[in-house]
Amino acid sequence: MFLGCLCVDETRRVTRSKPAPGACGACNGGCSKVRVRRVHRVCFIPVWCSWNREVICTRCRAHLHEY
Repeated sequence: MFLGCLCVDETRRVTRSKPAPGACGACNGGCSKVRVRRVHRVCFIPVWCSWNREVICTRCRAHLHEY
């Protein structure tokens, strides 16, 4: 029988940001296009890294679109 515990972690860091057209539907704040780097770790060892582009609100930080 195998009893083990894995420590799984995800860190998210914004690397680039620039203004985007439009407004947030929740707070009417401005939008920003950001590039996000996500690093997934298992037992503190980086296993997988991914880059995503998102549109977020600059006022309430709501995720409006991800592509």
